[in-house]
Amino acid sequence: MITKPKIQEILEAQEWKFASTMKTIPHWYILENKIGSKLFDMFVRYINNNLIESQFYRSKFYYCFLGEYKYWVMTISDGSGIINRAKV
Repeated sequence: MITKPKIQEILEAQEWKFASTMKTIPHWYILENKIGSKLFDMFVRYINNNLIESQFYRSKFYYCFLGEYKYWVMTISDGSGIINRAKV
């Protein structure tokens, strides 16, 4: 199993794109089809195994906290995956 410091190092080395369509909720993302399924799946497994419940406005969401970021995974309209991150 990959360690927390190693997964954090690999995640931080990725090219994150600012979500410019959601400027009022600043965050960045990486797409599965940009980093490849193997790396994406490794990230998703780690994130999903280390979720912590947290508030987002009036709703409860689950995030993985690493360093100064919180991470969460979503599926987008074409069925592929996306990993988001925002500063804590």
